[in-house]
Amino acid sequence: MEEGFELWRVAVLGSGPSEGIPRVSCITRPAPSCRACVDSLRPHSKNRRRNTSLLLTLRRRQCGESWSEGEEKNILIDCGKFFWEGAIEWFPLLGVRSIDAVILTHDHFDAAGGLDNLR
Repeated sequence: MEEGFELWRVAVLGSGPSEGIPRVSCITRPAPSCRACVDSLRPHSKNRRRNTSLLLTLRRRQCGESWSEGEEKNILIDCGKFFWEGAIEWFPLLGVRSIDAVILTHDHFDAAGGLDNLR
């Protein structure tokens, strides 16, 4: 971590499995039986899940400054195929204007499939 920066916020952008929830294979059955997938179809359902992803926000403040005045760095951990959806929902609410670094935990599509959206 760069000198003088402290972890200020951890935002969970996704916490679901590689295929996400709802699973297409579940909701296209004649009679979907998975309660989580069925519930996830409701607007704003807590069962709707994206690929696992975190956004760490580090802030540096000078002596006498409040947290809102300090320099900020954003580190994205994993950028899966549902990253775009999470970014358009959360970045405006969190005031995120840039990504300063990306950490990929592995090279599967659920961790790296959204890299193209960072251009």
